[in-house]
Amino acid sequence: IVNGEAQLEETYKKGNEAFDYAIFASTTGRGNDEVLRHTVFGIEMSRVVLYPNGTIDFRITRNRIGLDAAIRSGLQGCVPSPSDALKAFLQKAASGKRNKQLEGAIKIDKDGMVAHPSVISKRFPLIEHGALDAVHAIVVHQTDSSTEEATLNSYRLKKPDLAGAHFLIAKDGTIYQTASVNKRCYHVGRLLKSKCLEISKDQCQDPAAVKALTLGWAAQVEALNKLERAKQYPDRYPVNGDSIGIEVVGKSTSKTTYESLTGLQLTSAQWLISALNTAFSLTAADVYKHPQVSYKNEGEAASISWK
Repeated sequence: IVNGEAQLEETYKKGNEAFDYAIFASTTGRGNDEVLRHTVFGIEMSRVVLYPNGTIDFRITRNRIGLDAAIRSGLQGCVPSPSDALKAFLQKAASGKRNKQLEGAIKIDKDGMVAHPSVISKRFPLIEHGALDAVHAIVVHQTDSSTEEATLNSYRLKKPDLAGAHFLIAKDGTIYQTASVNKRCYHVGRLLKSKCLEISKDQCQDPAAVKALTLGWAAQVEALNKLERAKQYPDRYPVNGDSIGIEVVGKSTSKTTYESLTGLQLTSAQWLISALNTAFSLTAADVYKHPQVSYKNEGEAASISWK
């Protein structure tokens, strides 16, 4: 796997576990091979090698559970803290591992739960509110929280009309399914924008919508919401009753901006959107960012893209 003397060697410890990180001159003669080795009581469990061409090779001696967990957490709890070189390696390793897993179509069981190795089931009945009769669209959100734990904890609150979404994507790209796709979640918001007016005020052919623009702001928003909810999709934007919600962990940074998605989040989000589009016969035109459909921080989900 490696060749010659290490150019860099670092050891990180956590209890009886050790993680040895080393950089060697590549066996190909070009660039470097990077290796992270996991041991328990000095016995090797597994290792991962990153080659100059981006190929990632997991070698399992006994098991890779500890190594997978360490890569996902960024060696959280280890001493000393990871060096910049190791942080870069861990991000590449996590991305490569995630990309390899993000393959194949999803299967949805009778309970509305996705069966796929890349989707972790973490269902919260408290955010499910009756049957979802049809899926016509997907709405992408950001959580306004720094971690997935903060959002998951909010889904445990016992209060009426608890908001939530069907999926949650952590900063390391981990995808959680938090509600059945057979169930309705409150994720779109109470007030719906006018699709006709948002697309083009000048070309909107809905006289009632145009008339609503003459009202004061609060009355205008309420009137447009009432008009839109009387329509059927796709003449209006999606509502809770006909859409799937995807939350992506990320904080708002101002009244008009949110932090950008990590590379791992973007990869996972694009795969999940594509897989759901296939499963429900949707197109890219049926996927929306939250501020498109409701009155939200315009920066929410601004950094996401899909095909």
